[in-house]
Amino acid sequence: MNQNKAYSFNRTVTLGMLITLSIQTASGLIWAGGANARLEAVETQLVLRQPSLERVALLEGQMDMIRESLGRIERQVTLNAIEAERPK
Repeated sequence: MNQNKAYSFNRTVTLGMLITLSIQTASGLIWAGGANARLEAVETQLVLRQPSLERVALLEGQMDMIRESLGRIERQVTLNAIEAERPK
């Protein structure tokens, strides 16, 4: 018996394989096109929301400064109240 026959395979490409590869390639391209369209939609939304995001970031910074000022005011009021209660 020929030992090479056991490890050989048929190298012909069938019509079924060509159709399968064509369908898979087309499906991949359609999927990539859909993903690209979704990414473009997200980018468009981000561009439209950019001014709002900048305003929110500005407001957050202002709120932090207001909290710090409020903390200083509360400490000063507390110190003034303690000082007023002390007998002179």
